[in-house]
Amino acid sequence: LLFLQWVLYAEFQLTEEELRWAVSIEPNMVDFNPDLDLQPPSFIDSALGLLTVGNEDGRVRFAHLTVKDYLLEHQAHYFPRGYSLLAETTLTYLNFPPSSNGGAEDKYDRGPFSSHVTYNWGHYVLNQDDKRILEMAKTWLLSNRFRCPVLHSPLHNACYFGLASIAADLLLLGHDPNSTDKNSLTPLYSA
Repeated sequence: LLFLQWVLYAEFQLTEEELRWAVSIEPNMVDFNPDLDLQPPSFIDSALGLLTVGNEDGRVRFAHLTVKDYLLEHQAHYFPRGYSLLAETTLTYLNFPPSSNGGAEDKYDRGPFSSHVTYNWGHYVLNQDDKRILEMAKTWLLSNRFRCPVLHSPLHNACYFGLASIAADLLLLGHDPNSTDKNSLTPLYSA
């Protein structure tokens, strides 16, 4: 069911390798071992024909639109945590410490899942009322591990993704609402 949940809720379709990484990250993990035995390549076979991999792009999708329709109709039964699981997974990944191998590699270069996480974490956090998930997001934004290749500051990120409660907390902590990114755009413009 975990594979189906990611395929149903992911902001963008994931490749097989990205999906293997996504389901291998568990809540409360403190680091990810890139040598960890990820889910076997046959997970598509174990999906009982509900998932397929596109020949042209390698992205995992539902074998037929009716599968997606059915799961959306019954999502409360099959996926009671909905987007919360994706939010927790992406934030767990973002909060991993930098690589300790002494090289320039860091968590953003560790694997294929990193690009998806970096650009989409906020979509999964949006509309969350789970205080623990919101706190995880704020912890990452305020940490020395925060780095985003797209948006300049934590406040820019919170505004871009529409995370109003986090943006309000950042303002109370003294983040400058008039700060500009490399394109001279303010957090308000990001919103």
